[in-house]
Amino acid sequence: MWSNSIRAGATLSQAISASISRVKPEIREELEYIQHDINLGDTTPKALENALQRIPVIEFRIIVMTARIHAQLGGNLAESLDNIADTIEDRLSTRENLKAYTTQARLGSAVAGLMPFGVLAFLRIASPEYLKPMVESDIGLAFLMLSVVLVFLGWHTIRKMGEANPM
Repeated sequence: MWSNSIRAGATLSQAISASISRVKPEIREELEYIQHDINLGDTTPKALENALQRIPVIEFRIIVMTARIHAQLGGNLAESLDNIADTIEDRLSTRENLKAYTTQARLGSAVAGLMPFGVLAFLRIASPEYLKPMVESDIGLAFLMLSVVLVFLGWHTIRKMGEANPM
């Protein structure tokens, strides 16, 4: 959105002003803060840096750095913003793909964590005498507690392996 305004001849601060009415309310509020800082005399890069304190998102940090570099060195800001937009879209797509790819691991961790307790409950109902030595002796209870700890560690390990945290 900003890059199209800049291509049409607007400055970055004008592009920000023009986009305020076309964004979601949460973003609109932040853009209004940025515009307010600009109106009070801050440069656009400085106003964006101030907003970075309120918006600690890596994608926004990239935009702020691009604005700062453009203010110091010049260059094609519209093209840079288009590249950033493409990068952000790619990152979002990658996150969604990773979430889909790790669904099996997350489901596997739930099954691995719940199955031992399901088997234990089934044995308790189907054949109560089968588990009696385990729950009535000290060594049986110790092994039962050890198995609970190991099941938890296995569940935790599988869950961590299936987490999608790309960046």
